[in-house]
Amino acid sequence: MSEGWIKLHRKILENPISGKANFLSLWVHVLVLATHKPLRRDFCGKMTTLTPGQFITGRGALSELTGIPPSTIERGLQWLESEHQIEQQKGNKGRIITVTNWEQYQATEHRSGQQMDNKWTSDGQQMDTNKKYKNIKNEKKKESTKESLLVFPAHLKFLAQVSWEDWLEYRAELKKPYKSIKSQQAQLNSRKWKTEKQFCAAIEYSIAQGYQGIFEDNSKNNGTRPQQLSKLEAKRQREKRTIEGMMTDDQRRDSNSIEVDFEHLG
Repeated sequence: MSEGWIKLHRKILENPISGKANFLSLWVHVLVLATHKPLRRDFCGKMTTLTPGQFITGRGALSELTGIPPSTIERGLQWLESEHQIEQQKGNKGRIITVTNWEQYQATEHRSGQQMDNKWTSDGQQMDTNKKYKNIKNEKKKESTKESLLVFPAHLKFLAQVSWEDWLEYRAELKKPYKSIKSQQAQLNSRKWKTEKQFCAAIEYSIAQGYQGIFEDNSKNNGTRPQQLSKLEAKRQREKRTIEGMMTDDQRRDSNSIEVDFEHLG
């Protein structure tokens, strides 16, 4: 991956991204990481053929590589996607990022009578992806199984996806990760999530309360509101539940004889 070069046109200075240092750094890394030739790689337990302009990564890996916080990485990728610079195919163990129009703007072959100017305007690259690679991507989508992809409902957009990443990290800290994409999909498809704002608020509330599941703050319905737990207190309660989960049945019955100083945990 350290060999070769990429094309970067001077007109990038006329694009709004030039004023977003983190997003610009992320975009350059995306271009450098993209493969220039077909490659066979494992993605979500299945061998997948990557076409030029694609690579497999995760927001954690990009954060470590660029020094940019994971949440900023997620916003940057979402922004690039909204500007039609990339496409994302998310799985339970990473994602495939595709640079749109890679063949047109980064191909090393020069075609007779055609100048490859690699321009990037404020309106984003034109959506005229080479038909050859579009057909390849369509075939890959047909081969992908529902178990390997997480699909967000149409009304759960960017903010909901960021909140979901935070929820997955929180569940991992509790050592209670989801066992399958199917269980995650069931949570996302729940009919109780009417709006993105409601979904994000429920996740924020559940993390603050130290819950293992996603619950809404129903105190708003009866006019009362329980005292919000501080982040430290929520962490202590999660640690307490973790320790209790490791206890034997006999220890639970005699739990009154077990003293744990939760004030010094962490």
